[in-house]
Amino acid sequence: MQKLTHLVIRRMTEQDIEQAAQVHASAFPRQTFSKEWIECGFRAFPKIQFFVAEHQDQKICPANL
Repeated sequence: MQKLTHLVIRRMTEQDIEQAAQVHASAFPRQTFSKEWIECGFRAFPKIQFFVAEHQDQKICPANL
């Protein structure tokens, strides 16, 4: 297992939506509207807030609160 150093958690931007939707689609394969769901949640700020974890400029996963 790779040890993560310099992990950055940041607020998701509009440019992250496509990749976040890909992660969502792989985690929930029966959900057929991943991009639409992520976009809708992203636009509901501040009620819903999305964050992205990055390690060495590579996005690891999105999360929402």
